[in-house]
Amino acid sequence: MPIDEIDQVSSRPDFAIPVYPGHLTMEHKNKTPKAVAAQELNTDIEVSSDIPPTLLVHAKDDAVDPAYYSQVYERELKKAGVNVELMLYESGGHAFGVRKQGKDSDRWTDDALHWLRRIDIL
Repeated sequence: MPIDEIDQVSSRPDFAIPVYPGHLTMEHKNKTPKAVAAQELNTDIEVSSDIPPTLLVHAKDDAVDPAYYSQVYERELKKAGVNVELMLYESGGHAFGVRKQGKDSDRWTDDALHWLRRIDIL
C-alpha cells in the first residue's frame, strides 16, 4: 500500500549495462553435455519484454567469464523483444573496469555514453 508520492514512481531502471557478466548459462547448474549447456540461458534468469534497454559489454579474450555468456543472454533478450546491444571487444580480458590498458576495451565507457545518447537517456 502506497505511503507517499514516491511509492507511485516505478522502481524499474531506465537501462542496464552488465559488464562481463557471469553465470548466465546452464553450465553453472552442471547440466550436461557441457556444449549444449553453454548455449542455454541459466533458468534462474527470467527474461521478459519488461527488461529495460540493455547494453552488454564483454571482451572476447575474457578467460573468467567467456564472451558467449553475453551472446546467449543477448539472444534471449532479442527473442523477448528487449532493446539490447552487445559491445564485444577483441581484447580487454576480465575485470578491465575503467582503467586504460592499451586494449580494445579501453573505449567501452565512451561507447556506453554514445549508446545512452542513442536511447535518449543522456
